[in-house]
Amino acid sequence: MALRFSAPRRQLLPGLAIALALSLGVGLLGSCQNRRAQQAERERQEQEQLQQAARQRQLDGVVRQCQAGQEELQRLADELADSEAALSRLAQRRYSPNPRPPAPDPELQQRYTIADQELERERHQEAVQAWEQQERQRRSRWQAELERERLQLKRRLAQQREALAQHNPAVLQLDGGEGLNTAMLATYLSCDREALAKLAP
Repeated sequence: MALRFSAPRRQLLPGLAIALALSLGVGLLGSCQNRRAQQAERERQEQEQLQQAARQRQLDGVVRQCQAGQEELQRLADELADSEAALSRLAQRRYSPNPRPPAPDPELQQRYTIADQELERERHQEAVQAWEQQERQRRSRWQAELERERLQLKRRLAQQREALAQHNPAVLQLDGGEGLNTAMLATYLSCDREALAKLAP
């Protein structure tokens, strides 16, 4: 016996079919978009892993290079520190004059005649004048020698700074001062991996 649908029910069938098709299409579209999103996330993670591996390889090279230059850096830094200390000591050096000729003893002078006392005073004045002249000459030679040593140390410091700049400019003061950047020096002398990673661009 053939089934017959009423007119309203027959009119609902095409709408149900369209709704079902739309539902399936939306589901398939959502599933396709979800797969694409998952694929994009996998690719992003793979790219990050590749970049991280490249950074680690680069850091390995930085650590090896640091360790290879440790001994030379220590030597250069020690030499520069010694020269700076020598220059500081030189700046603190003070001239020490020879003793001034002592004045005649008053009690002893009383035993002399007036003529002898006058003669003793003249001898003392002559001794003082000779001492003053000798001290001027001696101080002049001392100052010339001090300046010669200062210039020699300055030249040595300039050469040592140039050697450090060629070896590792990061350990020098950024403001162009003659000292060392102690924090950077400690990093490159220890070759600490984490500290070096923070310096990587």
